[in-house]
Amino acid sequence: MKERPKRTREIRKIMHQGDGTKALNYALKLLEYRARSTYEIKDRLLRKGYEQETIDFVVAKLKDLGFLDDVAFTKNLINDRIHNKNYGKKRIQAELISRGICAELIEEELSNYKEEDEIKRALSLARRRLPCYYGLDFVAAYRRLSQFLLRRGFSHATVREICTELLKSFPAKPRTFPP
Repeated sequence: MKERPKRTREIRKIMHQGDGTKALNYALKLLEYRARSTYEIKDRLLRKGYEQETIDFVVAKLKDLGFLDDVAFTKNLINDRIHNKNYGKKRIQAELISRGICAELIEEELSNYKEEDEIKRALSLARRRLPCYYGLDFVAAYRRLSQFLLRRGFSHATVREICTELLKSFPAKPRTFPP
């Protein structure tokens, strides 16, 4: 009888334990809802109570099958957040870090997007938001618009430039103080 490679024996051992199949099915179910990073899958399996050995097997299997790819995940998330949600680089970076993507990969992928494009997106977003602030005094409108853009992840310099530009001709009501 031919001896099986060590890895195959380990896989069969894990599969016969039942945990390997259950963990793999659980991970596939998670990936069915949305794409996830390797860190997210590992974290969810760990919280579910699977052993590290089983988790490593599942992650390796998912990578072999092409279901887990942090580079593709990062590219897709950046593209989605920029074009669909109009997020700035800082917000995208924070989200990717929270999902366990390494800083080098984040910097590499975010470097593909130009600063001019981010300014255009922020300006477009601010123009759409500006009518909400009509009737407010200049200081309140500036504060609210800048906080809105900062929460979206745009840099302070970009926000300052846009708020100053848009609020130059802002139809503000004069500031009144209570008697």
